[in-house]
Amino acid sequence: EKPAEALDVFQEGLRTDGRNLELYRGIDQTLSILQKPAQERVAALQRYPDLDHMPTPLTYELILNLAEAGDFDKAEAMFHNRFFQREEGGTNVRQVWLEVDLQKALSLARHAHCPEAVNIADHIAQPVRDLPFTHDGLQPFLASARFNYLLGSTYKACNLSQKAQSHFTEAGQSSNLNEAIWSWKASQELPNTDRSVARQKLEAALNRVRNDPASDSATGRWLYQAGMLDRELGNTQQANKEFRDALLQPDQMMTYHLTRLAMSENQP
Repeated sequence: EKPAEALDVFQEGLRTDGRNLELYRGIDQTLSILQKPAQERVAALQRYPDLDHMPTPLTYELILNLAEAGDFDKAEAMFHNRFFQREEGGTNVRQVWLEVDLQKALSLARHAHCPEAVNIADHIAQPVRDLPFTHDGLQPFLASARFNYLLGSTYKACNLSQKAQSHFTEAGQSSNLNEAIWSWKASQELPNTDRSVARQKLEAALNRVRNDPASDSATGRWLYQAGMLDRELGNTQQANKEFRDALLQPDQMMTYHLTRLAMSENQP
């Protein structure tokens, strides 16, 4: 309830236990709740004494924070010459790899560096020779509504309307409840969309989320999804509460990263 005080405790703990994973997680969590700049979170995580052998969950979080800080080269460099431990139901290295490329393309497009942005978007699924995890297993992440919506947004920013519409169409066809917000956002980019019907679908999705048995033991991911739906429907206060509560839960499937992006309001 008092993240600033908790932060002091975590930082004090590092003085005597500099390799304690939970302390770094706690610092990252509290800095996220306090909405401190990404650079501050990067600096905190980089205090880990052996960056080359940093635990996989912490490595993912450092990579994502580097991407949020706009330091994409350093984020990408961290994938090389490193073993990523697999965790059942946890974050997947492919998911993080694609996210860094996606955020880089979006950033370049927003700053009018379209040749570079489009080149990344066009080749985002291309294998990288010395990164075996890029050689297979990318498709489930490439097919997600969020990924297609944001890739479409990249092309739209670079005035490639045909490519943008293709990705918006694919995202808009998703019937996955967990991706309802992205399907809805994509539908708003398509011609001939009945906005009143689309809003009714969004409200129905929020009701389904609220009635989901998982809501009784809400995970961070569930709270993030509910927050995204609430915000889009104008329930700003409720959304802000859900985003904050999402950061109080254990990090799963890039939840902290996604929640921080939502809270920053600079992009989804």
